[in-house]
Amino acid sequence: MKAKIAIVSLLMVLTFFFAINVAEASLMELKYDFATSILEKEAEGYDIEETIIFDTGPSSNQYPSIAGRHKGTITPAKTLNVSKVFTYSCEGTGGHSEYVRIHGNGVNETVTWGGYSEEWHKLSFNESFLLAANKTYYYLIRTGSYPQIHHTDELKAEGGMGIINCTSFVDVNDRSYTNCIPAIRLIGDFVNEEGVHNIDTGKNFSTIQVAIDDNETQDGHRIEVYAGTYVEHVNVTKRLTLRGIGMPTVDANGSGSAITIGVDGCVVEEFIVTGGGSQEGNFFTGPDAGITVSSDGNTLVNNTASNNNYGIVLWHVSDNTLTKNIAKANKYDGIYIDFSSNNYIIDNTASENEVGIKIMRASNYNKITNNTISSNNEWGIRQFVPELATWVPSSSSYLTIANNNVSNNGNGIYLSRSSRNTITDNIVCSNEGYGIWLQHKSCYNKLRKNVLHNNKYNFGVDCFGTTSWDQDIDTTNTVDGKPIYYLVGKSGITLDESTNAGYVGLISCNKITVKNLNLTNNKHGIVVAKTRNSVLCNNTIMNNEEGIYLYASDYNIVYHNNFKNNTIQALNTWGWNIMWDKGPVEGGNYWSDHVCSGNPSNGSQPYHNILAGGHIPGGGTDNYPFEAKWGWVEE
Repeated sequence: MKAKIAIVSLLMVLTFFFAINVAEASLMELKYDFATSILEKEAEGYDIEETIIFDTGPSSNQYPSIAGRHKGTITPAKTLNVSKVFTYSCEGTGGHSEYVRIHGNGVNETVTWGGYSEEWHKLSFNESFLLAANKTYYYLIRTGSYPQIHHTDELKAEGGMGIINCTSFVDVNDRSYTNCIPAIRLIGDFVNEEGVHNIDTGKNFSTIQVAIDDNETQDGHRIEVYAGTYVEHVNVTKRLTLRGIGMPTVDANGSGSAITIGVDGCVVEEFIVTGGGSQEGNFFTGPDAGITVSSDGNTLVNNTASNNNYGIVLWHVSDNTLTKNIAKANKYDGIYIDFSSNNYIIDNTASENEVGIKIMRASNYNKITNNTISSNNEWGIRQFVPELATWVPSSSSYLTIANNNVSNNGNGIYLSRSSRNTITDNIVCSNEGYGIWLQHKSCYNKLRKNVLHNNKYNFGVDCFGTTSWDQDIDTTNTVDGKPIYYLVGKSGITLDESTNAGYVGLISCNKITVKNLNLTNNKHGIVVAKTRNSVLCNNTIMNNEEGIYLYASDYNIVYHNNFKNNTIQALNTWGWNIMWDKGPVEGGNYWSDHVCSGNPSNGSQPYHNILAGGHIPGGGTDNYPFEAKWGWVEE
């Protein structure tokens, strides 16, 4: 049998011929086309035409050869649509690939050898897939018999098609190498690298919307958008995968949203979206954004939303996944969630927005994990529900906020009217205001292993207006390296210097003593809610927003404490029979905003600036304050 294989070089206008052995020792003439890489095989009355899109070429030294497991990377120079993989075998042998996996950058494709059939050198993938130009993908190839091997750790593919390297090779005798690259070629098509391309129909378009609206574009199709700027409003009305190649820009030009996903089950990845307009949204209409998601079960990956009204908006939706996106320098919120539940916000970056991630109304069971949230003007993560009519679903609860880095924002994490959330393993640091603040009807939350440091006010709980202040907060949470003690329903406990407490909360407790602690830089140094018969003494309470906050608490004694440079030194709301001193002999407390004489003073210079509800005077009086800090300590 004789056959001819022509390889034509349009670029080099160079043709050469040489002979190789094939089955039954017949000769084949080869002519290679470096521009189109088209292999034409003419034999025995049938023609086959395939495009070689990545080729290591045969090995210059076929031996030594041995089967084994090859691992390494492939970096194509052009975008490839891969359908098959071909393995070079040593002359006169049945060398082949038994299993091939190519994965990375959103690709995970495998194929298994089917035996010595007509095209046993080739393995055909179930579906073709894309390898983007200049991106690196991993391969695992398990070979059998005697395949050809390039004995090097890195190889340039023929015709400048890219680079392949070897990270490891383990042969069938379990010996390991790092310089054994399998001799293979990938077969498929080169992808047009301009404009918009539907992989499944093969059609090209000048705009994204025209590609979506085309009659031949069906659910499940894959549309590639190449680098460039597309000034349009993309409305995804079919279940599609939209993939950017080279990070193309979709510019809404100041009105509407750049991309709106209105159909379930879409994938949008690797776009820059900008120019989302000025509509702020209301109860009935979502705000303009870089990307607006108004359907369920979609995936957004590796997109950058910048210089929009809002970055990415989830509006009345569920079960969407946002991962590895960047929401940066948007006017309002980087990621905005409203009336949307059971979504996954994972491994994103939100920075230089007004709010990094905002959760609004009726948005439950969302998971916000592993995000980097920094340099936002107001809040890193803010869950906020405005007061609405009683018939409007409002609160957002059962959130998971975990493993986030929330730093260098105006404030860190804020929950309002939000309960039964899990907040764990977050690093909250160097925010200009609050670190974590649970406020107004936010109760029954679980906090574990959160690290708060170098915030102006590291931590605070203020459930004013609700019947419950209950939280599940243990001492694995720290403020400036000190544990948080948040006691609920405890009795007969002393918290002293041995605890090294950095924040103290006493909720529904009885007969608790808090003494000899240094409590600084929190929303409250000590919060006492619904607690009776307790004593707070000999503590330094300094640089907090509110030094001590008593809420609905009775028969407690507060004396011999240093209140220094707190914005509000003490606040007593709905508390009765609170003693702020122990009479003229033992005296009261030191207050940095009060001038008096004597340690203690003689009763003629009382401290009245203990505030009541509404931050007005009337919360109590220290009749015998001290002139000096630690004035009650005998020299």
